[in-house]
Amino acid sequence: HQPVWRLRDGITVNENTLVDSSTGQLRDVKWGRDLGRLTWTLDGEAYTKQYLPPMLHNLEGTPEVLLSEMDYADVDMAILHQSPALGKLNHYLSEIIMRFPNRFRGLISVWEADIPNDPYTAIRELKSAVKDGGLAALQFHPTTYYRSGHDDSWDDGVLRPFWTAIAELDIPVFFTIGARPEDPSVLEWNKSYMEEMRILQRWMNRYPGVITVITHGLPWRSFFGGNYKTFFSVLRISPTSK
Repeated sequence: HQPVWRLRDGITVNENTLVDSSTGQLRDVKWGRDLGRLTWTLDGEAYTKQYLPPMLHNLEGTPEVLLSEMDYADVDMAILHQSPALGKLNHYLSEIIMRFPNRFRGLISVWEADIPNDPYTAIRELKSAVKDGGLAALQFHPTTYYRSGHDDSWDDGVLRPFWTAIAELDIPVFFTIGARPEDPSVLEWNKSYMEEMRILQRWMNRYPGVITVITHGLPWRSFFGGNYKTFFSVLRISPTSK
């Protein structure tokens, strides 16, 4: 992403306009907008940062804009993902898919943290999104599950009724895999990530008929370390995986 720049003259500045680097505390800024971009003002100076493409006026990416990009790149169909940071967008995605059923498919979002406490409500929501909302697959974020205070693995236990329902619905699952949130160092992050991959492999062995997708690919930069041999030996997949 582009760096922060001063709105008055376009001069690049560092990130300290938003966060006090010595304490980690957020600075008291005034938020605003300019040309559809998010801005903030500190000590009388306004700043901005181009996080999303500049052609997204007001930071809005409409289905029509995406379709024009798809047509330009000769893409027939797009799968619309969801992120927990943006909230639950099942109804919004359903509306888009109903408008453009031949161009889009959508992933279902459930609150991973709520499944252990009430798996059957999550199952009803899931079935409704498939039957009435036209969504085609589940997107599951293990890191969101852990951030909510769950320490046990997500592949079984209290989540088994939920996963059984997934298998019966015969829909794919898109897993967005990461390390546990409490593992910040690179070494611990790598170990934690590989443990999550082992949990995923265990899950796939339990539900071999479910199509499984790992979103975002592998975090190769974390493992690479300048050595191809080390990289591929660490990420070796066992013969039992599918």
